[in-house]
Amino acid sequence: MRKRGCLFIDESNHGRYPEIVVGVHSFWASDTEKKIERLPKIKSKIMLSKSVPQILNGRDFRHILLPEEYRDILGHIRRLKIVSFAELIKFYETLDKVFIDGEFPDAHLAQLEKLIHPIKIPKIEGFPDGDRRYNGLNTADMIARKLFRGHYSVSPRRRDVNLSSYLNDYLITIKIEQYTPFFGLSVKHP
Repeated sequence: MRKRGCLFIDESNHGRYPEIVVGVHSFWASDTEKKIERLPKIKSKIMLSKSVPQILNGRDFRHILLPEEYRDILGHIRRLKIVSFAELIKFYETLDKVFIDGEFPDAHLAQLEKLIHPIKIPKIEGFPDGDRRYNGLNTADMIARKLFRGHYSVSPRRRDVNLSSYLNDYLITIKIEQYTPFFGLSVKHP
């Protein structure tokens, strides 16, 4: 039987756009073990000097960009995050479990299940401060920070040219119009 692995989802830039949602896929059992000691959030130049493969250490990832216009179309960032989670789960398709950094209310689970149908929904749990307790979520947090600070930041002097291959090859683009009917909305065109 083929191993399915776990997906770890974290986002960066709360309230700043574009928000970046990262899903790290891992087969490592150590990524799913809750740490007693809090893991560090690496925000320093040392982290920025590490390459994406060094941070991932054999794991896979994908990321999604959430521009402010998408939030405006769906009317709420919560809806946009559910759509992002659905896109990442659909990409990896067969998973044992999904770890989400932060709260994930049961009410969101029903919406998510409808969005990913016919894919069977894996076990999904939200962990407040999870990026400080689980290696997989900590890795997703580091990748999200690296992508934002190294490329999507408004500061051109911070741009890391080595990130260019990850910007398209590892990007999942959401077709937001396909989700508006689900939320009872329509896209207004100028």
